[in-house]
Amino acid sequence: MKSDTTLSFNPVILSDLFLLGQHPERLSWQPFRPGVEIHRLYGDAQQGPSAALLKYEPGAKVPAHSHTGYEHIIVLSGSQRDYQGNHTAGTLVINPPDSSHDVASDEGCIVLIIWEKPVVLKKV
Repeated sequence: MKSDTTLSFNPVILSDLFLLGQHPERLSWQPFRPGVEIHRLYGDAQQGPSAALLKYEPGAKVPAHSHTGYEHIIVLSGSQRDYQGNHTAGTLVINPPDSSHDVASDEGCIVLIIWEKPVVLKKV
């Protein structure tokens, strides 16, 4: 039986991912939050799963937000912190559905982030 399922995007291949911090200019970055840029890998973050690379300048923050699904973060370079502590390069953080946090990076960092479902920014 032939499947009608097809990929809705081109395959993404990033070599030397953990060296990205040494050469972030290899990718096209777009503004995301003050001091934070994004390179989307797939998805639009409005519905369904999505993935992106985030590049934080030193001192940059992402405001409080909650997760409607799982969030997976791999710190590729530098470090970022949340209520669970400071996470350095090589760290995997998995935030479960219905969790919330804000994130900051004192020294700057690049992270790979995969969202199962959209993120909801908390109103201030």
